[in-house]
Amino acid sequence: MRLGINFEAVKGLTDAEYIKTISDLGFSATFTDMTQTKNVLEIAELCQSHGIVYETIHAPLINVNSIWQDGINGDEVLKIMTDCVNTCSTAKVPYI
Repeated sequence: MRLGINFEAVKGLTDAEYIKTISDLGFSATFTDMTQTKNVLEIAELCQSHGIVYETIHAPLINVNSIWQDGINGDEVLKIMTDCVNTCSTAKVPYI
């Protein structure tokens, strides 16, 4: 069983300090969202180096219902979602 925590649960630490801290505290997984400015590939490498599973990248929910609309609104939301899928694939994060 894994015990996970949001990547942004504690402020004021560098990404490397944060991953080391949650590892030292006994957490074994973390997750982020796509709205933050952090580099998910860098986070994935840090997680791997400390034995933390980068379990999920939460897709944005803003205007998500527009995905079903024809035209630019639906196209924009579809692009956001496919970008999230591609990011997860590149970073080897298994869930969205």
